[in-house]
Amino acid sequence: MIGIFFSFALAIALLMLFSVASLF
Repeated sequence: MIGIFFSFALAIALLMLFSVASLF
């Protein structure tokens, strides 16, 4: 349960990081 939530949060964090990096 926690592993699924952690992987989901990690995927969201990577997506946000990639979107911010694409701006620069």
